[in-house]
Amino acid sequence: MHTRERPLDTLARRWRRLPVTTRDAALTALLASALLVGWPFGPESVPPWLVSLSQLACCLPLVWRRRFPFPSALAVGTAVFVHHAVLGFSDPFTIWLACFAAWSAVRHGSPVSLVAPLSAVWILAFFNIVTHGDMLSRESIPQQLSITVLAMSPALVGSLVRLRVERAAQRRRANLDRAQRERARERARIARDVHDVAGHHLSAIRLLAVGGRESLKGPNGDPDAVLAAISEASGRAVREMRELLQLLREDRLDEPAPPDVLLDDLPLLVAALDDTGLAVDLEVPKAVEGLPARLEADAYRIVQEALGNVLRHSSAESVLVRLESRTDGAGRELVVTVEDDGSPATGGRGSRSASTGEGPPGLGLRGIRERAEGWGGRSEAGFGPGRGWRVRARLPVPGRPESREADPGQEEVAERDQGVVGR
Repeated sequence: MHTRERPLDTLARRWRRLPVTTRDAALTALLASALLVGWPFGPESVPPWLVSLSQLACCLPLVWRRRFPFPSALAVGTAVFVHHAVLGFSDPFTIWLACFAAWSAVRHGSPVSLVAPLSAVWILAFFNIVTHGDMLSRESIPQQLSITVLAMSPALVGSLVRLRVERAAQRRRANLDRAQRERARERARIARDVHDVAGHHLSAIRLLAVGGRESLKGPNGDPDAVLAAISEASGRAVREMRELLQLLREDRLDEPAPPDVLLDDLPLLVAALDDTGLAVDLEVPKAVEGLPARLEADAYRIVQEALGNVLRHSSAESVLVRLESRTDGAGRELVVTVEDDGSPATGGRGSRSASTGEGPPGLGLRGIRERAEGWGGRSEAGFGPGRGWRVRARLPVPGRPESREADPGQEEVAERDQGVVGR
């Protein structure tokens, strides 16, 4: 519910919007007016115009108290000293002006080690002249100490205020840097998702078009089936791209967006490749449960990108997608394996890249590696001896490990890991 802003809050907000010089000039004019109205008289020997001129001289340097903090405080102290010691004034208002100038000087950057001693010397000299030397007697040492502490207190308070303001500014900068890093990570995640979705679906659509063209050359070609498959694949691509691009709005980057895919969507991903000529075998045991949604989304994107690489760069006829949940002394991890039966051929020796015009893999494997490293895991990719290309990503599951025995097939999987090239 919208709450109405109080008048004082509105006034303070408008005051902070004014330029610093304007605010200091307004404050100086206010102090000068209060001094002229509150103490308009001086010694009988001093003409009224000189009274007003001396009071204005005590206030005027405060206009530059932020730009030149120490010279401004020094000018105010000198004017107040002359105001009392030379002209013979006895008003307390100008003493408070000198204290305020000392506080403001330290608050706006002057070293307290310089301002505090000068304030002490200034106040002792001032009282010594006013009391005609009585402040320097031995009997007044306790009084001198108390006056010295009081003289240094504005500078010390200004130092504490400046330290507090600086720490608050550091916290704001740290929060801003953290928010910018989060936004950058979210943008990088969305960029990886866009790459995976676009690469996967566009490669599938192209293969459907190439395969459909070949099938239409035969006597039993069905144009409606070909166009329906291409239409369905392109529709999925458009929907996923629209969802991802929607996340690029500024108001959606301040906090991580909810995952748009989960492991339950893998069967649909595999089913979409039925007409591409690539046979995909999906193995997702029931043990792969209880995972964070973001981890499931990254595992899905890893499978999607690995299958997209097979479509673009491999001559494989079949692919095995296997997800495993393993538990050991270090905790629980999700192992994602995508392995095809293609051969390590280069150029145009039957690879899909030769027929589709795709370039060599690069960003896809980098995205897979970044997703795995984002969870503290790692990824491997390469040809194994006597086997096709395999991508394997290990994603540690955050939280306490589950109390169950390790997967009995781990030793067999570890043996198959030998000879894999890591990237």
